[in-house]
Amino acid sequence: QALAAQDARVTVRHEGFAALAGLPPASLDGILLDLGVSSPQLDDAARGFSFRHDGPLDMRMDPTRGISAAEWLATATVAEMTEVIRDYGEERFAAQIAKAIDRRRQ
Repeated sequence: QALAAQDARVTVRHEGFAALAGLPPASLDGILLDLGVSSPQLDDAARGFSFRHDGPLDMRMDPTRGISAAEWLATATVAEMTEVIRDYGEERFAAQIAKAIDRRRQ
């Protein structure tokens, strides 16, 4: 934002990666992407990523879009939770964890 305020050639866009496909290549001279998670995001309990501090279970990189992890867990089936925990968490006990979550929410 600060760079865009100083240089009229800079445009800041807050979008998902899917929006890149809609940009005409001739309109770009360069691109800067924020591709990762930072330590402050993990350390800030309010962001919902921390496993060290109590806070809301959010886990969204952009908290203005989509639903939080807590909202998803409230409606996800055991099969859906198992798939996500196994595929994204690479957890071999995914089914047992999903079943335990299901028991706790009832």
